[in-house]
Amino acid sequence: MKTLTHVTWALFALDAALTAVMLIGAITDNGDAAGRGLGLVYAVFSGIVLVALALIAGLGTHFKTTVGLGIAIALEAAPWALLLYEGVGRIAARLG
Repeated sequence: MKTLTHVTWALFALDAALTAVMLIGAITDNGDAAGRGLGLVYAVFSGIVLVALALIAGLGTHFKTTVGLGIAIALEAAPWALLLYEGVGRIAARLG
């Protein structure tokens, strides 16, 4: 249970870092206004999702439920799985 809690909050920290990078990138972007606005919308939406993930992980940690922590891990790992999938797909397209 302790390991599951650590994994949940480590993934949450990675998601928070990804959200912070998106927000900083959207604010400091020197490109066109449409791209900057879209980046800001993605960053704000990611922040809202981050709050929901914190609620799920917090409740799972408080009540010591493996189901709650498992759901939190699955939801927190989804962006990283999509990034990995997209990156591998792009590398494969360049090689093939």
